Amino acid sequence: MRSLIYTLLLVAGLSNPGLGQSLLAVDGLSGDFYSISLHSGDYSLLASASLLQRDWPAMAQDSLGNILVVGTLWNQLSYSDLFAVNPSNGQLTLIATTDQVGISSIAFGPGDTLFATVDIDFPSNPHRYELYEIDLISGLSTRIGPTIDGILAMDFDGTNMYLWSGFEGLFTVDLNTGIATDVNPGFLGSVDLSKSMCFSDDGVLYALDFAFWLMEPTTGVSNFVDYSFPGILGGVEYIPGPSQTLAIWQTEQVGNATQLRIRGATPSGQVAILAADDSLGSFLIPPRFQCAGTLIDMNSATTRLVTTATANAQGEINLGPFVLPMRARGHLRLQAIDLQTCITSNRIETVF
Repeated sequence: MRSLIYTLLLVAGLSNPGLGQSLLAVDGLSGDFYSISLHSGDYSLLASASLLQRDWPAMAQDSLGNILVVGTLWNQLSYSDLFAVNPSNGQLTLIATTDQVGISSIAFGPGDTLFATVDIDFPSNPHRYELYEIDLISGLSTRIGPTIDGILAMDFDGTNMYLWSGFEGLFTVDLNTGIATDVNPGFLGSVDLSKSMCFSDDGVLYALDFAFWLMEPTTGVSNFVDYSFPGILGGVEYIPGPSQTLAIWQTEQVGNATQLRIRGATPSGQVAILAADDSLGSFLIPPRFQCAGTLIDMNSATTRLVTTATANAQGEINLGPFVLPMRARGHLRLQAIDLQTCITSNRIETVF
């Protein structure tokens, strides 16, 4: 059940879903808010911190688009505050004061219940993490149980709650017990202190640390897009909007049977998949070709058409499985283009 102020903020249109498509992120150390491109991971300052002398370790979005962020006063060892965030200007409104410090991630689960992972030994060592439920009216937390250590991010895809451990990789978690299950014990991937992640409305899992990644939730495999935010992010959430966003990623590492997945295509439309080797660069599709004048984020000297594919009624494409040879690691780059709208996807580089 939401607090009265939380409900009033919703009625007042605080969430403003017309801003997208983008990601909203908070700098964990400064409290500055940034808008991040889904295409490239490029970031731009949205608002400077309105409340200083705080750490900003976590962010969450409910099913109605309301976004909360955790703010903890420096040297505060007994409580943290929950603020509603206006994604258009970064304005903060206090929602509740919790009885927890050491919160490392928050996420709304089924029924818009707010869950949190908490370092119960904060700020001392060793660090032990437990899963809690937080009441938005009272701010009081209810312990669920111990979970995996090193939790830096958490998000719900509508079916499963996912955790990102800086030590162990991607997990699902049982919201009744706190027990975490590694989605792929054989893969760790990129590990960095500023890891933040969130799902888009169409199931794309975005992750940010020193770089911008698309992650496959069933395997934990990360697809490198580009270097991105230079600081330590405290959380990131997807902001929907009217513009088309085309996403492409691989599901597995080289040497394993992988699929190529595309989301956000024109329903039942044609999509071209392009590949390039090694050198970075960009070029415009030349005249007399379909989508002439569209910018491709790859080197023209090595770019080639791999295939075209037809999206399903939901704008999704799944190609494969196929096995990428070991020589593809560190060399292969892929990008998709919607041949109906000429919208391009993010570029991915095969690094795992």
